[in-house]
Amino acid sequence: MTKACVYVRCVHESHFLNAFFEHYINLGFDMIYVLYNNTQKFDNYVVPEKFQDFVKIKKVYNIGNSLYDHHKSLIDREKYDWVFVTDLDEFLILHKRFLNIKELIMEYQEKDNKLNTIQFPWVWSHKFSITDESIKDIFINRKKFLGRLGARKEVWYKTMVKTKHIHTICIHSTQIRGPKEQVIGYNGKVERIRIDKQPDDKQTWTLWGDERGFRKHEIDEGMYSDAILMHVTTRSMVDSYAKTLEKQARPEKKQANKELVASVLKKLEKQKVNEETMIDFIKGMGYRLEFPLKTLQFGDMDQEAILKSFRTPTSTLPLCSNIKAPEGISQGILSKLGKALDVYFLADGENI
Repeated sequence: MTKACVYVRCVHESHFLNAFFEHYINLGFDMIYVLYNNTQKFDNYVVPEKFQDFVKIKKVYNIGNSLYDHHKSLIDREKYDWVFVTDLDEFLILHKRFLNIKELIMEYQEKDNKLNTIQFPWVWSHKFSITDESIKDIFINRKKFLGRLGARKEVWYKTMVKTKHIHTICIHSTQIRGPKEQVIGYNGKVERIRIDKQPDDKQTWTLWGDERGFRKHEIDEGMYSDAILMHVTTRSMVDSYAKTLEKQARPEKKQANKELVASVLKKLEKQKVNEETMIDFIKGMGYRLEFPLKTLQFGDMDQEAILKSFRTPTSTLPLCSNIKAPEGISQGILSKLGKALDVYFLADGENI
């Protein structure tokens, strides 16, 4: 029987682990490997007993984006046939015709028994308030952004690959070696690309482990036909702010962030919080927004109809956002900001 595992890093995010474990175990993954590097306040994390048979945690130093590849020997390639490399804030959602990840793999293998790669398109969802919500609630109640990135008409993917072919693991893609072709399942079809030469088309660089990590496709009729990877991008403002301060060493940058919170609060009082305000705020906290929300366009596809074809997650454990604000920052300010921004991203009462 086919066995599949998940490979993920945890850096200052252990308060997401329980919800992440529940979600991927419910999808039928047999093991979750976690590269664990957290600040002192999270070091008391213990895997709940009900998950212990499905989870292996390795404490590591944070060496940036090379972390995945540096520790890839953690993956048992003899025991597990497939590995999905993802992040703690990304949750795979399957089409209703699949009960679990094994059925999705089987469908693609029936199309081509040489299959060695499966790709999942990203969907963005946003949560800023300091409330604990499950993946199920986020999927039902919050807006999802699908489709292309602005004028480039690109849709971004992450990959699951055969473990026996792993060569280099980058942050969003895995370079494989061994077979002459990368046989890729995506959007209900299979594509073959030769591996024995460097491709000329930049669109396919990611298949060879390009650190930018995205396999890009233009939208076609079969888009979002079997799975989506929901990226809960920002979590709560308190969480984002705390994580940013932990990452920044220079005191003057911390002060700049405090001033930014104050300036955004003034806009809140005038009820002028909008998408641009939110983007400016996150940039000011040190996040490099490679894909500003205003560039996400869904095109002419019926987003609501597409999302209704996907299986609602069954996970009910909360993404625990209720952590304390850093010293010197009012948790009330950040909570107020998060609630105001959430108004923009709630699904207006529509359950999709």
